[in-house]
Amino acid sequence: MDLVFTILTITAQMLLSVLVACFFLHAILSWFVDEENTFYRFVTLVIEPVVYPVRLLLYKMNWLQGTPIDFSYLIAFLLVSIVRIFFL
Repeated sequence: MDLVFTILTITAQMLLSVLVACFFLHAILSWFVDEENTFYRFVTLVIEPVVYPVRLLLYKMNWLQGTPIDFSYLIAFLLVSIVRIFFL
């Protein structure tokens, strides 16, 4: 049972690390490549299931509606980082 828990913990750490890396890649690539780039679309598809619920919550709560920056990416990144800390 201890081995299964260790394997699940390591797998969760790796998946969360990949997700954090995808957040960084998305932020960097959004400045330099077109949205039709295949790699950029792949990175967007990876992080969008995490960002969409945050964006929906911000929209329903009417928070940060007038800002030109999409804060849902930042909040989702912070949430993933906090969850990742618990697995260390």
